[in-house]
Amino acid sequence: VTIPFGQFNFFIERTVSYVKITAKLGLVVMWNEDDSLWSGNINVSGSVGIWLRHESLTSRRRQESLTSQLRHESLRKQENMAILQRHESLVTIPFGQFNIFIERTVSYVKITAKLGLVVMWNEDDSLWVELDSKFQNQTCGLCGDFNGVQIYDEFISHGDHLKTIDYGDIWKMNGPTETCTEIPGHTEQCEEQTELCEQLLTSLAFSSCKDLIATDSFIKACAEDMCHCGNSSSSSCACPTMSEYSRQCAHAGGKPQEWKTDQFCMKTCPLSMQYQECGSPCTDTCSNPKRNQHCEEHCTDGCFCPAGTVFDDITQTGCVAVNQCSCLHNGQTYQPGQSFSRTCHECTCIQGQWSCVDLDCPATCSIVGGSHITTYDEKAYTFHGDCSYVLSKQTNKTAFTVLGDIVKCGKTDVETCLRSVTLVTPESMIIVIEASGKVFVNKMFSQLPLFMADVKIFQPSTFYIVVHTSYGLRLEVQITPIMQVYIVASSSHKEKTQGLCGDFNSIQADDFRTINGLVEGTAESFANTWKNKASCPDVAQSFEIPCSLSVEN
Repeated sequence: VTIPFGQFNFFIERTVSYVKITAKLGLVVMWNEDDSLWSGNINVSGSVGIWLRHESLTSRRRQESLTSQLRHESLRKQENMAILQRHESLVTIPFGQFNIFIERTVSYVKITAKLGLVVMWNEDDSLWVELDSKFQNQTCGLCGDFNGVQIYDEFISHGDHLKTIDYGDIWKMNGPTETCTEIPGHTEQCEEQTELCEQLLTSLAFSSCKDLIATDSFIKACAEDMCHCGNSSSSSCACPTMSEYSRQCAHAGGKPQEWKTDQFCMKTCPLSMQYQECGSPCTDTCSNPKRNQHCEEHCTDGCFCPAGTVFDDITQTGCVAVNQCSCLHNGQTYQPGQSFSRTCHECTCIQGQWSCVDLDCPATCSIVGGSHITTYDEKAYTFHGDCSYVLSKQTNKTAFTVLGDIVKCGKTDVETCLRSVTLVTPESMIIVIEASGKVFVNKMFSQLPLFMADVKIFQPSTFYIVVHTSYGLRLEVQITPIMQVYIVASSSHKEKTQGLCGDFNSIQADDFRTINGLVEGTAESFANTWKNKASCPDVAQSFEIPCSLSVEN
């Protein structure tokens, strides 16, 4: 096993239960290579542990232990789960908390800590630890002291030269319920395998690596692997060392080619993925089909989607063409071409992305209580008028106009009522609905229902009279107990209206636009410009709360 931390590589056999990297700044990384790990009541096959020391708000140093036990079976079969020992609970990957982020990148689990740590684990035989330069000369463990000198003080200390197995023994740790066993070193000579290992590690597939990574230590490890494998005629015993050489070549900026075959070091991938020796860790997915275009990380080995496909991270069904990508909305999966509707929008799943179009979404303006007005854009204001006012009209002079007669109906100026509603059609037909429920068409009393070319008037109940037009306008006039009106305009009139109901442009701030195009600041100054009779006096501005005049208050 090798744990690269600098440029010097050494290899130790799997005889140690824990591999440890320690930093003086409050960091411990441990790797358990044994078959099981005791963690409370949880037995985990293979694990990575991270301990971080934080500074508390009271400046009192305290040790926080956050162990990320990443279980192979959990990650494969339980929808990317991780066990956090601090809370003894499962969390879903990706996961972020306590300045630590855990995610899956291709065939690796990646743990990033804000203090300047990146750990990558392939859940098998490779663990990468990358540290910020602030940890320089402040680390110890199998990864060394990070002092820029490859040999000192790891393998030469106080004048003594240490063998790699002896150096590894320094940093082994016993588990809570187990003790590391000692395995005697091998005495066999492995010169016969050296030539074959040289051929394997200097093959054409590694041509970009020879100037980046020294092969001596890998050739030696390869020869020992084959020598101690039990079947010296099988070159497949060199696979772990060759895989590590390929990884380090890619990490150093090389581009190792495919050297694994069906007969030699074969790697299988799930679903429809393919194994690559050097692929982008930024996987294109249905949710982010162009992620690889912005990737700045070095290539890694692992399982990747074939060219022209992306990983379907919505259904987790493997690699698909972009036009076969599913979409997700409110936790529900939608297949390509399926749609859902929401207020004023319809969205269709196209290539893993939602394409939404605006629907015909009408807006309503209301005049209730004789003085409370809500515009098409839902701006609410109060106006106590005493005249006939333009409630809504199209900017086109030949289109419709809706007028409302607001009059005083009490002893004070703030007691007003809606007395009648008038609709002037594009054909200049005048329809008047009075508070009594009488309907006049061109000043002639008309019985309901009344059906004309572009206008239908009917009374569905004793409370309402409805005027329905063919040009996207509907009036709902309440008769009992008091007269109120609701003007419903279709989206075809958007940004084409003016009057007390506003301009229907989804912007409330300009609803007080006057007939001259100016935006007033108060309801009175705005509404006075929309009088339909010049003889009516302007309503004076009042800042008194009308409800304060009630004897009940």
